Amino acid sequence: STPKEFYVPISKYLWDDEGNAEGLATIRIDSLPSKNGKDSIAWKDADVTSITAELINKNSGLLVTVDTSDANYRLHIPKLYGEVKSVKHVSKTKRLLIRLSKKRTWDKTNFQPWPHP
Repeated sequence: STPKEFYVPISKYLWDDEGNAEGLATIRIDSLPSKNGKDSIAWKDADVTSITAELINKNSGLLVTVDTSDANYRLHIPKLYGEVKSVKHVSKTKRLLIRLSKKRTWDKTNFQPWPHP
């Protein structure tokens, strides 16, 4: 098993932000990279043992960790487009969803669609 100090970076993910009134944006992870970096492992085939999602850098960044029986993965986004109020993760059969609730700004511009980080 891979030591906890080493993380395989997650670089392939989908960003979904429609700029809706709820101010929600979603990151979708359908697969994890293999340790050799050449192939990918479908989410449904990964033996996931734990998932964490936390806001960093004064709620303007994101750190997601996924531990499996084979390796430990990390999605690190040091700076999002704006400030986030909360984050939660939902593990589905075929994918991992990271749901970001944007912090409302006085003029609601933070709820407009953000570009892919």
